[in-house]
Amino acid sequence: MKSKCVILCYLYNLDRISDILALANNCNLPILLTLSTKYKDDKKLHRLLKQQKCLVSDINFQENYGVDIAPFLQQINLIDSSEFPYFIKIHSKASYWGVNNHVDWGTVLIDSLIGSQKTFLRNLKIMNRRNVGMIGPQNLLIKDQEGFNTIKIQFLCDYLGIDYAKLHPKHFIAGSMFMGATNIFQKFFNEEIVETFDSFLQNERGKIDDIYHMSGTFCHAIERLFGYIMPANNLSIHTSALDTLRIYNKTYRKVHLHITYNNFCYLTEDINIYGKIINRNRDFIKIEWLHLPNNPVVKYMYTNKNSLSVSNSKMLSQ
Repeated sequence: MKSKCVILCYLYNLDRISDILALANNCNLPILLTLSTKYKDDKKLHRLLKQQKCLVSDINFQENYGVDIAPFLQQINLIDSSEFPYFIKIHSKASYWGVNNHVDWGTVLIDSLIGSQKTFLRNLKIMNRRNVGMIGPQNLLIKDQEGFNTIKIQFLCDYLGIDYAKLHPKHFIAGSMFMGATNIFQKFFNEEIVETFDSFLQNERGKIDDIYHMSGTFCHAIERLFGYIMPANNLSIHTSALDTLRIYNKTYRKVHLHITYNNFCYLTEDINIYGKIINRNRDFIKIEWLHLPNNPVVKYMYTNKNSLSVSNSKMLSQ
């Protein structure tokens, strides 16, 4: 059956390309792919993409400006909303996040959207609700955090005819990977608007970290705007549908563990509690916790198919 959803993907580097292609294929999703111009003559890449021509419906190359925002604004107007009422925005995020800079949040974001066919289909079902316009991971749904970008956000809201003062809540998805309703994004980011916004983004080249830009950046302002257009249309941002395992212990009583497609894991209550699966079978799971000093390995026993408890010997070496 033909999918109602398309992946809009921008890759500045190719570290995740194999994973993204495999996950898209598993979810039966076509990809509209934009790559950095540095790969325009990469023969190995072109051979790979030729093998995936049924999956990758279109390939474009773009200069490195406006981080992942500029390519997405170009892509959103290339799709037909009647053919693809929904899209998934993905990019090659290579940075790390968290209190110890230990969380591969690119993995968390991608996994929350297409980590499994079950996750994708559950998200798609949620998107079919009339009041939902966007989906992203719970841990990265951020509220009222604009940094130095407020003036630029207010300027862009005025440009789009959005009453900034009436926006509530001011949520956005950090990391800028999400599932969205095509018609809403095309309504606000039509070709004329994109041409103007692109002129703003042309001046933001290379790696852009907004904490070093005291007057804010347009790319980080627009990232927030993607979320802000939801309340402007009386729509909500819903959290991704993820499978979890319950963990019981004396300290926290009950928490929920999610395992990603590439065997990392985190608690849905707190993404900072993040680790790597070392071993897993029908009886137990061993997790190397990356947020703790010395990265201890903890063994959890299955009490039933959906629940775990810490074994008697808590800290184990690999």
